[in-house]
Amino acid sequence: MRLEDVFSRALLPWLREKLGIKAITTSPKLENSPIQFGDRVRMVHSPETEKLGVAGKVGQVYGQTTPSSSGVEVVGNPAEDFAIQVDFDDDERTLWFAEQLVEFVDHNPGSTMTIGSTTLVRTESGDWLQRKPD
Repeated sequence: MRLEDVFSRALLPWLREKLGIKAITTSPKLENSPIQFGDRVRMVHSPETEKLGVAGKVGQVYGQTTPSSSGVEVVGNPAEDFAIQVDFDDDERTLWFAEQLVEFVDHNPGSTMTIGSTTLVRTESGDWLQRKPD
């Protein structure tokens, strides 16, 4: 299952029910980025990542955004209006990075996501498979 399918089948109905949200729109860059939600990534060595103490660290992608719309502060100088949020287990900060500072490691196979009563498991190819209830 592609992430877009996850959102349309699981997240959007949940958001409609719980929050009254009727639609979610994304930019083509968000949908076509080689790095997606849930991927494991490594931070490249740069003056910006060195200063923050994250150069070479591995983390997990928790979000993508268009900074001009969201207003997030981006580490680095984005080539496009696009940023990736990376979470590190040992760091409480919420950091958004220019895409060129983030290097793909893998799709973090075996990771899970639960939305309402739907649980999904990530595969090596990056798909999300719905886990059957126990």
